[in-house]
Amino acid sequence: MTDTDTREAMPQAATMAVTAAADKETKPRLIGKWEGFSSFLSLFLKWGLALLFIFAGALKLKDPRAFAQAIGQYGLVPDGIIPVLALGLPAVEVLAGLGLLFNLRYSLGAILIMLLLFIGVLGYAIAADLDIDCGCFTAADLAARGSVKAAFFQDLGFLAAALFLRWRRRGRGQGPVISGQWSVVSKK
Repeated sequence: MTDTDTREAMPQAATMAVTAAADKETKPRLIGKWEGFSSFLSLFLKWGLALLFIFAGALKLKDPRAFAQAIGQYGLVPDGIIPVLALGLPAVEVLAGLGLLFNLRYSLGAILIMLLLFIGVLGYAIAADLDIDCGCFTAADLAARGSVKAAFFQDLGFLAAALFLRWRRRGRGQGPVISGQWSVVSKK
């Protein structure tokens, strides 16, 4: 190889290396209508879930005895643990809601776990045909909504919202590549 061949090969090799490095770092993502809507929906759901958990937790902390009675109606935990749950669970709800508002790590995970717990307990109440206060907010809220079954399906909706947020966080900016109406960006 002569000196001239080396000079010509160097730019080609450098170009190939830069192109290969760029291809490894690039992950396609959607822009346009879907990303804009998805960002708006994420923000709306995040604020909605956060405020819901803060509100529900604060109502329970305001009257822990009423919440303790609601927990006791399920008959799932020993009586000695009920006062701890009546104070601890609402406090965790408020903290998780605040954490979600301020994007603190693990707050969305805590909300997902609580929703799964609530759905499980409400599912038990439905299966056991219990006609009780779900303990979600207040007794007046339960009467206005109808039943434990309504709370169960409502929590399924909240779970769907939380799962959407989780999906959005894990794949932030990395949606599937779709051809057609949607635009695809290959570099960030």
